[in-house]
Amino acid sequence: MLTPRTQRPQRRAISNAGKAFKLRKIPKVYFAFLVELSERKRGGVRKIYFVQKLIFNFCALIFVLSSSTACFAGEADVLAVKIQKTGEQTFNFTVTVKHGDEGWDHYANQWEVLGNDGAVLGTRVLYHPHVGEQPFTRSLSGVKIPEGVSTVTVRARDSVHGYGGKEMRVELKD
Repeated sequence: MLTPRTQRPQRRAISNAGKAFKLRKIPKVYFAFLVELSERKRGGVRKIYFVQKLIFNFCALIFVLSSSTACFAGEADVLAVKIQKTGEQTFNFTVTVKHGDEGWDHYANQWEVLGNDGAVLGTRVLYHPHVGEQPFTRSLSGVKIPEGVSTVTVRARDSVHGYGGKEMRVELKD
């Protein structure tokens, strides 16, 4: 039964495998065209219910995917560290980092060299995401290491989680 566009369709119960489902009232503005189409064609009420369910599930999927992208990339991990001594207590660091960069909102944005006591000895800032370039390697030159420090820790951070991924502890060799 067709209803005028100004009125909402009445609730109707349909049976699906022995279970009765009641349709919610369909907003007149959004689904008026579906009411007319489904009432003219086969299975009127069932088609409305199917389309409502399909639209609701699609919207829910879009919301979940768009709101939880920060969870997919994880934390930045240090995979490899190469150290080259360039002078008296001065070193160059070449570090390989892996992170599931997703764009400007979530990417590995820095790595650091830490001393035995946790003091930051050098920082390499990464100014852009490396979406299609994983893992990636970057260098830092002229890192001064205080006397008495024989091992350093290299850790990476990302713009969402901060620090927390895999770190590497490396021994300094003469």
